[in-house]
Amino acid sequence: MSFLSDTTYLLEQLLRNTNAVVYCLVRGSSQDEAEQKLALSLLNNRIDYRVDNKRIRLVVGDLEKPLLGLDISQFEKLSLELDAIYHNGAHVNHVYDYKYLFNANVRSTLDVLHLATHKKNKSVHYISTLSAASKFNEAGRLIEDGPAEISPAFVNNGYNLTKWISEHLIWQAISRGIDATIVRPGNISGHSLTDLCQPDKNRILLVLKGSAQLGIAPAWDATFDLCPVDFLAKAIINCTLSDTRDTKVLHFHNPTPLDWTTYVMGLTRIGYEIQLVDPGLWRSRLLDIDESNALYNVVSFYLDENNEDIGDISSIEHSRTESTLQKVGMTYPKKDNALIDRNLSYLVDCGFLPLPRQPSTERSFVA
Repeated sequence: MSFLSDTTYLLEQLLRNTNAVVYCLVRGSSQDEAEQKLALSLLNNRIDYRVDNKRIRLVVGDLEKPLLGLDISQFEKLSLELDAIYHNGAHVNHVYDYKYLFNANVRSTLDVLHLATHKKNKSVHYISTLSAASKFNEAGRLIEDGPAEISPAFVNNGYNLTKWISEHLIWQAISRGIDATIVRPGNISGHSLTDLCQPDKNRILLVLKGSAQLGIAPAWDATFDLCPVDFLAKAIINCTLSDTRDTKVLHFHNPTPLDWTTYVMGLTRIGYEIQLVDPGLWRSRLLDIDESNALYNVVSFYLDENNEDIGDISSIEHSRTESTLQKVGMTYPKKDNALIDRNLSYLVDCGFLPLPRQPSTERSFVA
């Protein structure tokens, strides 16, 4: 039996690829409210009709509370019934500090490990982020290994720091014999077939929207990832369930090059007028934005030239993860103009991006 905190796409893949009963931790004031939240999430992600609801067990809880918001009897019961835990739940916010995020993001990991080792040992698969990867080899590349003893400079906000600390907790558990995995995804894009995503929670997409609103974007020299959320969920489940997995750290990093300039200029193909400018000039324009700009709530992060976090992937090692993917029969999707255009067009259709001033004649927009 598996325990899952957050993410309906992981739930879908567990139900597709196993016969397990899956316990889902959902925050709510009552069982009815939690059931409605899960049902709405499945519906909004268009996967409600594809899952076997009879194998879903909903557990009302809260990551910010002790013992994951469970009472003692629930905790004891789950300790006996579970075989594996996928911990993907977190308070995702790149502005709040470490102290504010501690309970939801770090103490919850301690509680997950408590649950994983109480009564009987269970596997733990912790979903971190490539932004928290911290150990380098002699060539200066981020390797598929546990966290470094000292936090590197780029782990520079409260959210990334909570992930880095939680990785240490998981790594200590591994050193003590617990079967655990640290999963580090890069930038997650929309569904490969429907393009559905949650753009308001994606920092790269907030930069894209804020820049489109300004008509200028920073000319960052970096390559980054676009990994469809359904591919990532399938890869996480297949790789962590694989008997051939020979790594405790998974870097889901599509090695196909995609640079920031190519991605931003994709906006011009669907009718936007946007210019690439010196990052310093772009930052100076951020000083004048108001609540109408998508970057308003996170602007302080981008006013620092050292915080240009679009996830440069050029120095990330991923060979062991790629080998595991090959063993389970998976290959990364192409990062080409077709993927970019579908992604950008969805962002317009769903209302996240404003309608371009010169709509492309090659596509239609949802009214």
